[in-house]
Amino acid sequence: MIANHIRYMIEEKETFNMIIKPDQTFSKDYLHPILRKRNEYAEWFDEVIQKGVKEGEFSVQEPKMARMILLGSMNWIQQWYRLDGDKTIEELQTIYADYLLKVVK
Repeated sequence: MIANHIRYMIEEKETFNMIIKPDQTFSKDYLHPILRKRNEYAEWFDEVIQKGVKEGEFSVQEPKMARMILLGSMNWIQQWYRLDGDKTIEELQTIYADYLLKVVK
């Protein structure tokens, strides 16, 4: 999930920005469905975290906070990532997965 999220953020930056701040892009008629989809996406992370806790893979007292930490840190890539930077997408995926999985363990 981490790798896919990062790749999507980098490769589909404009689309991703619309999802992050839908109220700045969509009219009220379209805002509710967009927010619903964004919430569904967040729920997928919640489900994985909860499953990991149940199976003993993760040690998280606040699953919702863990999800917000994970998504928030990944979303920040939008602010600093450059295609001509010193890390490839694949390297970032590995680094982020390594560090962020430690947050929930």
